[in-house]
Amino acid sequence: MVWRLRQYVRPESLPRRRVVVEFALRLADEADERAWLVLSPANDVSACRVHPGYDIDVWVSADMAEMHKVVAGTATLDAARQAGHVRIDGDPGLAAAFPHWFAWRTPAPRPTG
Repeated sequence: MVWRLRQYVRPESLPRRRVVVEFALRLADEADERAWLVLSPANDVSACRVHPGYDIDVWVSADMAEMHKVVAGTATLDAARQAGHVRIDGDPGLAAAFPHWFAWRTPAPRPTG
């Protein structure tokens, strides 16, 4: 999921310094799966399955299934956050900016009638 998310990074929206995001993804009754995104000012984005060795700036705690829906574009990040499925913490400015760093896919409109 984090590997796919890195494909949606909007480099022009990133801070001018390296930012490290740690994801703690819940899978039902299993231990959290951890992954990291390292976002660099030189438009280099790395997805890591082992800690990258840098200080963490932003923490994202999420239900894995719900985060998959957000990345796939069948749910929105705002809705997932409001429902308590996703939480973003860390440096206040970076945590607030996090949603703007990605070109999120959006759910298809529902048919009317």
